[in-house]
Amino acid sequence: MKISRKNLKIIIESLLNEDKYDKEYICPNCGHNHSSKGDISALFKNGKCVKCGFSFKGKDRKSWKIKKINEEVAIRSIEEQRKRRKGRKKKVKKKDKCPTATLDISVNTANRDRARKLDWIMYGPLNVEFPGSYWKRIARKWGTSPKAAKKSNCGNCVAFDRSPKMVDKCIPAITSEPVADEFGVLGYCWMHHFKCHSARTCNTWAAGGPIKTDESSAEWFERNKAGALKKEPIDPDLYKDDAS
Repeated sequence: MKISRKNLKIIIESLLNEDKYDKEYICPNCGHNHSSKGDISALFKNGKCVKCGFSFKGKDRKSWKIKKINEEVAIRSIEEQRKRRKGRKKKVKKKDKCPTATLDISVNTANRDRARKLDWIMYGPLNVEFPGSYWKRIARKWGTSPKAAKKSNCGNCVAFDRSPKMVDKCIPAITSEPVADEFGVLGYCWMHHFKCHSARTCNTWAAGGPIKTDESSAEWFERNKAGALKKEPIDPDLYKDDAS
């Protein structure tokens, strides 16, 4: 077999790093072929055949048939391992990404203001301490009382992300207000893609939150990554009238 430089490098790598896994160990007593990584690990750990218990130590070891695995098989095996490692790295890298709005204050502000201005979202109140007539207006839209409306807030919305990764790695990157204050805490809104406050709410509120685990956060990321990783605001023309 003609071996390329790449394959030769793989073979040398296997010899240096996983020498014992490049061989097959055939028991002289029962004929069991220890060729899988699990069997070989158990063989070296326990010092005996995984099937019949025949000794793999001392003088008995000389009676074992030990043969080198076919080089082509070894190459394929190592290449498959490399692909799996690359796949795991890609998955980790994807999970480690933070939504653009948590890193870019201009995107965050534009997406927040869009949610505040649009009647079908109506995010607010703008000032939690001085809410004005906001809770009366949202209560009328929902057909309930202001007191009841206040209980349906971002803090218990299904799309409000307070997972450890979001709180520790994403939100603190750039923030114009404390991550927590006397009124509540900041989280990430997977519906409208901005950092929202737990004491506020919007017309698209849905029960079932908040998101508390990194696993749930990753699921929301997979479903909404196109919007979350968008480099521009959802509505890039939001401030067009202000500039004219």
